[in-house]
Amino acid sequence: MDEDAEARPGVGGTAGQRVPWLLLAPALLVLAVLLYRVRDIWHPVILYAAFAFMCFPWRSSPVVGRALVTAGILLVCWLLWLVKEILAPLLIALALAYILDPAVEWLCGNAGRWRPFRFGRTLASFLVTILLFGAIVALGAQTGRVLVDQADELSALVSNAGHTVRSAFPASWQSSAALASVVDAVARAVEALGQELPDISRSVTGGVGLALKGALGFLLTLIFFFYTVKDFRWLLASFSSHYLPETFRSFVESRADQVNSTLRGFIKGYAISSTSVFLLTLALLLAWGVKMALLLAVLAGVLNIIPVVGYWVSTIITLVVALAGGRSPGSVLLIWLGLGVINQFDSAFIQPRVIGRRVGLHPVAAILSVAVFGRIMGPAGVLLGIPLAAILTREWERLIRKASAEKLV
Repeated sequence: MDEDAEARPGVGGTAGQRVPWLLLAPALLVLAVLLYRVRDIWHPVILYAAFAFMCFPWRSSPVVGRALVTAGILLVCWLLWLVKEILAPLLIALALAYILDPAVEWLCGNAGRWRPFRFGRTLASFLVTILLFGAIVALGAQTGRVLVDQADELSALVSNAGHTVRSAFPASWQSSAALASVVDAVARAVEALGQELPDISRSVTGGVGLALKGALGFLLTLIFFFYTVKDFRWLLASFSSHYLPETFRSFVESRADQVNSTLRGFIKGYAISSTSVFLLTLALLLAWGVKMALLLAVLAGVLNIIPVVGYWVSTIITLVVALAGGRSPGSVLLIWLGLGVINQFDSAFIQPRVIGRRVGLHPVAAILSVAVFGRIMGPAGVLLGIPLAAILTREWERLIRKASAEKLV
């Protein structure tokens, strides 16, 4: 009797197995309608939970497993992006800890040729923290308001930059079509630059402003910095051992020294180079009595990180300010000459000695790296575009050499 029942179409056996698949289409339709009706409560966490629940029975499948891991990584990235403003003090503290870790090591007597101190790690970290944030408070109190006032004045000046440039040239130039076109081209270029400056300023200062916004942000950054710089080496080792896979960990540890050397060479070199440009530019502008000399010198030092382009951007702004301040075209030409001498001195003498070939890139490659990484990563990409390009270039060269050696074998 049971065998006859199994043999009949639609009763048990193969026909009985078809029933769930026949019901799948309307079930999926009902599910789609339900998702549409509850779309107001859609949230990345809810969507990921639903996706994981549906895929969980097939988690042993390589394809489903990779899909779950990929979706989980995307969810974590979204959560980090959501709380980026809260994480800003921690990120600023970590960056400062990386930069100043050699100073702590020197105070502990673990680095440098001259080692006069043998402080404990906690005491050395406390001294570096006090010196760093004490300097920030002192400089902020003395120069912060001056820079803010000069920045407001510069914004107002740049907004009328085209008119300022046109009025600075002799009126007789307008009678010549060639000279008039030159003046108009310069004015248009300055106007375009002036339109970009507010966005550049907001993007560069946005992250730091979030980290140091108000007393709470400053205090959090101070606390984070002390504990991260105190346990910096331990944090790196702990993160590597607990959160990196074994195969990836060995690769990271094997390349860490080269990457660290490149980054530290870049930071040290451009700190010295930009400081030199700042001091020389400030002396030149003060000697000529140019308005907003402090702000313009700071701008020249900061933009010095971008080869060629940084010099021209800061120079154009400085010359516009000098023209607007009543300087004659002849004196403006001499200021331009002085800025060019400073740039050549920095490029020919300072940078080759303090940076050398550790971060050496062709100027075209350096400009492209700043533009590309700036587009991808924002202000952080502008600052780190050159060392990142140098690291990627050297790693690619290493892979090519390794592949060539394997072929020869």
